[in-house]
Amino acid sequence: MGFVGIILAFWTMLLWFSVWQRPYRVELFLIAGLGLLGAVAILPENHWRDSNVSFLLSFMIVAFSPLVDLCWAMIRKKEKE
Repeated sequence: MGFVGIILAFWTMLLWFSVWQRPYRVELFLIAGLGLLGAVAILPENHWRDSNVSFLLSFMIVAFSPLVDLCWAMIRKKEKE
């Protein structure tokens, strides 16, 4: 993927970092989420059409896993209270 892949990896790692921060950094999470959406927008269109389903599924799982982790932490926090 080249340069676009590096951009996607950077924003995904920043999204993960923002979720792992204690206390939560909501502004960093928002910036990383918007950056990841922008990186997806600059992907070549033929890459989405011509690639296999396993790549797209893998990308979506990696990109959205910080959201799942954040929701899971919030649920566990509410259970402790």
